[in-house]
Amino acid sequence: MVAAFYSLFLGLFVYREISFKDIPRVLLATNDTNGVALSTG
Repeated sequence: MVAAFYSLFLGLFVYREISFKDIPRVLLATNDTNGVALSTG
């Protein structure tokens, strides 16, 4: 959990590769990836 917030912080403020408007898209993509990984394992 801490790693997720840390990476979000880095992406938003340090590297500036994502913006606040990108967060919903990133969360949906993460959800899709985790769903596939959990359903096959």
